[in-house]
Amino acid sequence: MYLRFMGPFDQGGDWSDTGMKGMFRFIHKLYKIYQDYIDSPDNTYDPLNISILDKTVMKVTDDLENLKFNTVIAEFMKLINWYSEHESKLPKSQKKEILEKLLLMLAPFIPHLAEELWELMGNKPSIHTQKWPSYNKDSFKDELVTIAVQIDGKTRGTIQINQQTKELEIKEILLKEGAFNKYITSEKPKKFIYIKNKIVSLVN
Repeated sequence: MYLRFMGPFDQGGDWSDTGMKGMFRFIHKLYKIYQDYIDSPDNTYDPLNISILDKTVMKVTDDLENLKFNTVIAEFMKLINWYSEHESKLPKSQKKEILEKLLLMLAPFIPHLAEELWELMGNKPSIHTQKWPSYNKDSFKDELVTIAVQIDGKTRGTIQINQQTKELEIKEILLKEGAFNKYITSEKPKKFIYIKNKIVSLVN
């Protein structure tokens, strides 16, 4: 896990004993969350908005395909922090949904621990025979916006992004989007302008 979290897969990173200790604390926190779930009684709390789970699955799925292991682990940490903040208010059914999907995503990174926690939650057969978790875009559709894409002064289409997506991420999305490949003739565009939630403009 630590090696994957050090930095971009194709760039590596500096070894750090402190970083190793940080990852150990993360794994310890993770284990405690699952142990607390297993020991917790059923409750009748009202369901919360857990669209963060769908967003996490979507982001992790995309980043894994692009070998962005460090950002995948960062997404795990965000979800676990959110869960910890809301744990006392979540009905057990939602806890189960979040923790099971999280384990399915964690399985490639911590296969043995994931298997153990999967079984402790009462699940069979092996976690490594399960399907990758799905996500529902409709759960956070209100947070999505469609923006126009302009290349060399001409509108070439649109892309859909989360309202909180940062400019650098939008640039990466645009450069990888197949629909715009024929219009982008430079590996390093001269100019990239993003007007938040409205339009993105690129000049070759």
